[in-house]
Amino acid sequence: MAFILNVTDVGQAHAMLEALPLGKANLMTFSLLPIGPLKPLGTLLNLPSPQ
Repeated sequence: MAFILNVTDVGQAHAMLEALPLGKANLMTFSLLPIGPLKPLGTLLNLPSPQ
């Protein structure tokens, strides 16, 4: 499973995941990979370009 979280740093993402029920119960392990802006997402969603 993959989550894309809109956060500014990995620590914030870690805190979010630890706050979930499976995180609180220590039943979830995860790896965090920082990624850049998803600019191509607008193309996939067919969003109008800003003018």
